[in-house]
Amino acid sequence: DTLSFGMLPKHILEGKDINSDEFNNKPVGTGAYKVTEWKKGEYIEFVANDKFYKGAPKTKNIFLKVLADANIRLLQLKSGEIDAALIDPSGVKSVEKSKTLKVLRFASADYRALMFNMNDELFKDKNVRKAINYAVDKSSFVNVLLHGYGFEAHNPIQTSWANSDDKELMFAYDPKKADELLKQSGWSKNKKGFYEKEGKILGFEILAFNTDPFRVSLAKALSSELVKFGIDAKAYGKPQTAFEISKVQSFVIGWGSPFDPDFHTYRIFGSFADVDKNENGWNYSHYSDENVDKALKSARSTQNMDERKKFYKEFLKAIHDNPPFVFMAYLDFPLVYNNEISGIKTRNLGHHGAGFLWNIHEWQKQVK
Repeated sequence: DTLSFGMLPKHILEGKDINSDEFNNKPVGTGAYKVTEWKKGEYIEFVANDKFYKGAPKTKNIFLKVLADANIRLLQLKSGEIDAALIDPSGVKSVEKSKTLKVLRFASADYRALMFNMNDELFKDKNVRKAINYAVDKSSFVNVLLHGYGFEAHNPIQTSWANSDDKELMFAYDPKKADELLKQSGWSKNKKGFYEKEGKILGFEILAFNTDPFRVSLAKALSSELVKFGIDAKAYGKPQTAFEISKVQSFVIGWGSPFDPDFHTYRIFGSFADVDKNENGWNYSHYSDENVDKALKSARSTQNMDERKKFYKEFLKAIHDNPPFVFMAYLDFPLVYNNEISGIKTRNLGHHGAGFLWNIHEWQKQVK
């Protein structure tokens, strides 16, 4: 995955704190544009790099404005203050008939899922985790929350060449199967309609960062689905500083990368990447499965693509048998832009829609 990061100059940064060094305020690279002014948290101004290896960019100056709120981005698109931005799918209808704006859909490798904390006694039983997977109707997330901008998720490498279309490795919506699994583990419904065992109600908390409205909505929708089924799941949106992901019962997580599948599997699902043991790991769920570990290590031990795909199928089999997440939806991103701009091309985007400016050197605005 190091190939997805830019190279850093050893002769400038060696022995320094790369997080605070002045070098970060004056970036130098080989891209299509050069930074001329940067006001952190507000904007960055760029000028074309005439020596760009793909040729001089078609647009001389670019002004990148920092607008975290999707509603503000939409308002400024409509007013003409900005020319292009990713918006929330809920805002697409309001611009579909615009005479000055166009909408372009970008697919992505970005998924949302419910992460189980394996240190929690409830989730040590894989039947419970499997039952929750079967109890969730994912189509409602795509059709209602995403307004059709996305598709159902079944695994973390679904948009990759390494994916398997084997339906046996997917959790279809099947409440009866979910009920059977819970009964196998000793759970039964009480008079109030909730599953109960030895006097304890089957329930847990779902956490999401309150700075991400979609994740909060997803947590609430998931809670509603599970309560309807008979699991007392409560959803909360809280500040990022209010809790640690690795210590809550469950969390609405997001991952995904358009690059090699190793990038977003090895450090997330490998037991060796548990954040309690490895500061460079991303395994916040404390998930551990020897078959997963074996498959992921084998997949990075060869360059033969057919062999690697075979190992990734073994990985998919393992996480289906012992699920770490409820994979809910992959996101598509609507880019709204001024119809005077030409040259925009789509590609599969990364996490949070990263990469939509990938061919900005070809963008051109012609005032009509």
